[in-house]
Amino acid sequence: MAETTPKLANQKNKGPRRPRSVVWYYFDKIPNEPQRAKCKLCGATCHHANNTSNLFKHLRVKHPSTYKEAESQREAEMELYLELKAKAGKPVTRPGVRGRRPKALVQNATADATYISQQLNNSSTAVAASVGLGIATPGIKKSYGAERVKQNTNKALLKMLTVDLQPASIVEGRGFRDFVKALDVRYEPPSKKTIMKTMLNDLAEETKNKVKLEVVIASFFAITVDTWMYRGSQNFITVSAHFIKDNWEMSSIVLETFDRTDEATGGETSPPSSQLVKLDGLPSHTPGMVTPGIVPSDPLSSSTEEKFVTGPASSSSPAHGKSDALALSLKRITDEWNISERIISLISNGTDNTVTAATLSTGWEHLVCFGHTLNLVINNALKSVAEIVRIQKKTSDAVGYFETCVKASDTLSAVQQQHNLPVHKLKQESSKFWNSTYAMFVRMVEQYEAVNTVLCFLSKDHMCLCDDEVELMRSVIEVLKPFEAATQEICTSGYTFMSKVIPIATLLQQVTASGMVPLSGPQSALKSALLQQMQQQFSNFENSYTLAVSTLLDPRFKRHAFTDMAALESAQHRLLGEITQTVQSAELAATTTGDSNSFGTDATASSSSSFWNMFDRKVSEAGAMKNTASEAENESRRYFKEANIPRKADPLQWWKLNEVQFPHLKILAQKYLCIPATSVSSDRLFSKQGHLVEMKRDLVKPNHLHTILFLNKNLA
Repeated sequence: MAETTPKLANQKNKGPRRPRSVVWYYFDKIPNEPQRAKCKLCGATCHHANNTSNLFKHLRVKHPSTYKEAESQREAEMELYLELKAKAGKPVTRPGVRGRRPKALVQNATADATYISQQLNNSSTAVAASVGLGIATPGIKKSYGAERVKQNTNKALLKMLTVDLQPASIVEGRGFRDFVKALDVRYEPPSKKTIMKTMLNDLAEETKNKVKLEVVIASFFAITVDTWMYRGSQNFITVSAHFIKDNWEMSSIVLETFDRTDEATGGETSPPSSQLVKLDGLPSHTPGMVTPGIVPSDPLSSSTEEKFVTGPASSSSPAHGKSDALALSLKRITDEWNISERIISLISNGTDNTVTAATLSTGWEHLVCFGHTLNLVINNALKSVAEIVRIQKKTSDAVGYFETCVKASDTLSAVQQQHNLPVHKLKQESSKFWNSTYAMFVRMVEQYEAVNTVLCFLSKDHMCLCDDEVELMRSVIEVLKPFEAATQEICTSGYTFMSKVIPIATLLQQVTASGMVPLSGPQSALKSALLQQMQQQFSNFENSYTLAVSTLLDPRFKRHAFTDMAALESAQHRLLGEITQTVQSAELAATTTGDSNSFGTDATASSSSSFWNMFDRKVSEAGAMKNTASEAENESRRYFKEANIPRKADPLQWWKLNEVQFPHLKILAQKYLCIPATSVSSDRLFSKQGHLVEMKRDLVKPNHLHTILFLNKNLA
């Protein structure tokens, strides 16, 4: 104690030493070159004139993530340094209070100064060691007396809960609290009650206000309706909006999630789709697309674009009331966001007929999710070939046996190693997704020798697959490869434009038809069934103006994706009409502005030449119409003469670079390229992650679903 006291007194008299800049954790000084330093991360050398500005600039430009980490580290260390100076009784210079001495924070200044100094030194040593080892630098302990730091930490916690769809009860778990305490003993996580009753709602309101700033300036919207079941009993709908920002970035937001269990069931069991009949005076499908699950009785005319919907025959039936209730809910949501008049289309999976009827009553165009339509095509084709159905069931039973029998699973792993096969688990199919059957066949073809060995060893010979059955699986895989590629095209990209529907549908039909051989057998039967299903479901795609114009306005495809020349000519004619209307609207707006500015100047002239007014107006209108049509034709012709961009390029980036050359077409591009091809986010369509989302979503209580799913999409 005798030695410690003078040291503390000396520290108190001199005050704390300013910490070394955190940037030196990432740089080494170069011997014999006092004004140059070498980056530990990339090896580059930087000049520094006895300050760290250039070094921080190098981190910001070359290592952005490390720069953010260094900035937060520098801020935290400075907070501790300032507190240390305050506790040591030394003046603290802060912005706006230069030279002012703050009030004492704690009475026992020497003890607190020693503690903070130790924390600062320990943190600096740990950071320097972690950088040397190439390990991510953890943040040092921060003073949670600062409300801003606490708020940021709480917000990060809320983001974790919502983005990962974790239940709020996780904060009460012993393991979670021990983990948080290991990170920083001074941070106390909020309670579950506080999170659910206050913090989530406050964050949702703050996020909503930010999102509305982007929504208010957007010109066109497409909305998607995702119908899903919660714990197998409650029916929920999530409504999302999609639009293109002024900087040509695609944006997708969740508007609301609401419970429609009562209106969906109405206390009765919904009839199967085969028992649904047409509404009076309405056809039975959606515009330009065939509703999944409903096969048209008559072929559609290729020259007519019709709007279809399934529903009950009587307007007084319960189903009609459900569609009216749903229409009111959709209108309420879009009115709340003030986008009702700017909606172009609504996209759904087509299996809920009340959504289709509700869309018609709101006046929006209804399109069916292409992903669900493609899934229906392949599932129906597979089910139509009896031999494939038999092999499918036999393979599924064998996979199920290995999933339930531990001995069989362990033996399979051993046999795989003995045969030098990849140690892969077998994959089970799901009746919901066709590509799960495809994955099951691919894995079984890879492992069938090991599987048969184990089945024979365990006296399950009846489950063994013979060579002919394996060969049939190979042929099915070969036929379905293009469809797997198309599914990956839809699922892997973050956003799938509706402009891809016609090219993908056309190519799938052409590829399937090109390999047809006049032989009988399961492979030929599958191809025939696929072609028949695609003709039924895809036949009217090119006659749908929305699908056609979105393809035309995509600089990757334009006119090259069409096979029906009459449909192409019709779509181009309608597009030219829309361009003309856009030009007229722009000229009218300019004329109105010009007239208002020159009203006083023209008043005298117009009164002196009133005799010729009628003639002059007629000539002016005729010239304006001619100029408008010429301008529209010229802009359309110049656009289609431009070379197509690569298929993997971003069409929105092309429009961003060329919007000045096509000032009127760009408006239509924003209008039609915002329409997605699927009604659910691509990471959930045909994917394992989709099942994971469903399971996590079941952990959330129904009354909190809207807030959590809203933040899950709009915070990520």
